[in-house]
This record gives sequence, C-alpha cells and structure tokens, in this order.
Amino acid sequence: LPLMRPETPLLYLASTLALTLAACRPAPEPPRRSAAPAPVLVGEVRQLDLPVQLRSVGTVQASATVTVKPRVSGLLAAAEYEEGQEVEAGAVLFRIDPRPYEVALGKAQATLAQLREQAANAEEQEKRYQSIGNSGAITQEQLATVKSAARANAAAALAGEAAVKEAEILLDYCTIRSPIAGRTGRRMIDVGNVVTANTSDLVVVNRVAPIDVLFSVPEQRLAEIEHRRREGVLHVDATPAGQKRRAVPGELSFVDNTVNPNTGTIDLQARFPNADRALWPGQFAEVTLALGLEKDALVVPAAAVQIGPKGHFIFVLRADQTVDMRPVEQSRTLDQQAVIRQGVSVGEKVVVEGQLRLVPAAKVVVKEPSPAPESAKTAPLP
Repeated sequence: LPLMRPETPLLYLASTLALTLAACRPAPEPPRRSAAPAPVLVGEVRQLDLPVQLRSVGTVQASATVTVKPRVSGLLAAAEYEEGQEVEAGAVLFRIDPRPYEVALGKAQATLAQLREQAANAEEQEKRYQSIGNSGAITQEQLATVKSAARANAAAALAGEAAVKEAEILLDYCTIRSPIAGRTGRRMIDVGNVVTANTSDLVVVNRVAPIDVLFSVPEQRLAEIEHRRREGVLHVDATPAGQKRRAVPGELSFVDNTVNPNTGTIDLQARFPNADRALWPGQFAEVTLALGLEKDALVVPAAAVQIGPKGHFIFVLRADQTVDMRPVEQSRTLDQQAVIRQGVSVGEKVVVEGQLRLVPAAKVVVKEPSPAPESAKTAPLP
C-alpha cells in the first residue's frame, strides 16, 4: 500500500468545511421593485362660516283638531259642505230637523207670557195692600203674605225667561257650525240618520294653516337651544319625506317641559304658515333647526375622514407626493362637509378617495376627478 502524506487529512478537512459553509449560506435575494404610487383624489381644507344646525325627523300635526258632535238629538236633515272642503270658523256644516225645538220654544214663550201676567197682577195687588196696610185696615201678616206672593210670581217670570233662552239655544244648536277654520274630513254620518247629543261624531275639522311639526333632539342640546331662544326666534325648515322640493320655513314654537328618560331626547314643536299646503297632517318631515353661525370653521370633504381603532384620521398630502396619516377631532358634518376642530390647517390637501391602498408615507399620484356624465347634467328634475 502507498503511504499517505501527512498534509492529506488537513486538506480533506478544509475542503469539507468549505462545502458545508457554502451549503448553509442563504441564497441572494432578488432586487426589490419600488411599489407603484397609489392613485388618489384630493380635496382642500377650507375655512368657512357654517350654520350650526340640528337635524331630525318629525311628524306633521294639525295646529288644531276638532271632532264635531251635535249638541242636540234629532234627525240629521242636511249637510252644507263638501268633504275635504276648506271652511271658515262659523261656517254651517249640518242642519238637524228644527221643528221639535221650534215647538218647544213656542211653549216656553207662551208659559213666559202667562207668568209675566201673573207677576204683574201680583205686583199690583202688593201695591194696593201696601196702601191699605198703611191705614191699618189689614194686619201685617196679611201684608207679608201678599208681598211674598208677588216676589214668587216675579221669580217664576224670571224662570220662564230662562226657559225661553234655553229653548232658543237648543233651536240654534240645530244648525251645526264649524268651531274653527280648517279643512273638513270624511263625513262620518250620512243625512237621514238620527244623531245623539254630545255622542255622535259627525266630521273632523283640522286646521292646516298654520300647521305644526313635532320632533325630538338629544337632551345634550337643550341648554344651547334655550340659550339661543333667549337671544331671538329660532328658525326651522321642514321638508316632507320623499319630496324633492325646497324646505318650508317656520319657527320653533314649543319646548317640552320633560326629557324622555327612555330615549334621552326632548320634544320640540315648530309652527309653519303653510299657506301653500306643502305640509299635511300625518306626514313625516325632515326637520332642520338653525342654532346660529359658526365663524371660521375648518372644513374638509366628509369622505376624507376615516375611522380607525384610535378614532378619526385623515391622510394629508405632502409636498413630495407622499401622505401623512393625521389624527383629527371631528365635531359634526353638514352637507357632505366635515367640520374639524383640530388636526389640519387651512390650504392643506387631503385624500378623499383611494384611502384603502394607503399607509403612512405611501407614495401617491393625484388624479383628476372624472367629469359628470352629460346625461346627468341635462336630465330634467323629477
């Protein structure tokens, strides 16, 4: 056998170690490609004078509602109005057959004439007995009896007068008039039926001009509302639900004296002239209560404000076309605009579309907003 040279084991160990280190070394990473900038739309932070408003949904109610009932019983002889007609206060609505009450009035008048005659005779007799009594021809007891009879007959005549007045009133009740100005509803009893005094419902009259809207606001705004009311009249706008028309202007007329503990709200009422009958009892309406004007408010498009685990934030565009994620304090929104208390400055650009692809310091490219379609510009309003 050939003899092994002494350096052979050392060379073998060195080569083995080199191969092992080469196998453990990680493979080189491929060169990274820079991420493409995210396309975004931006808006500008502006400073505006904005109205302070509370918005709610209310219910339209008639400012007065009367259910007309007969004051006397009898045959319903005629209806003097059309269903749904606007009537003035005192307008004739129904007539009840007056003949029984005319007879009762005649009887009362005849009885009154008889009682007046008896009272006159008793008064003359009292005068005669008074002159005789002064001469001592009759006793004082007889004179007192005559005077008592005269007073009784006078009282009976007064009772007869009251009976005549009562009969006249009952006869007048045969003509049923509207107690308020308003709009009549459906007739509940047809002509020819016998109605019962103070029981039968004939028709409902609603006063719709002016008209009221009842709505609720959070109790936290009560102090501000009361403060503004002391300064002057609070204006309220109401738009009937589902109608695309201009809001109907009115004024706050009532603040309830109790907060609802179940809902944490308080009821308010606004009154509207409603000359054009834009509001109708029973409707729902979108209500806007104006509480004043906020000067120099910082405003951004509402779409720019995002919500995260720590609250609201906005992506602000930097000069190097990267974005900065800013926490902000939002107070309210108004007509697709968000009012920001702090976190941004006037003139800064904020991202309003494309936030889902953004992270802090992400590169962006600002794209132009797409123009509105021509059909949307020229389409007629419904």
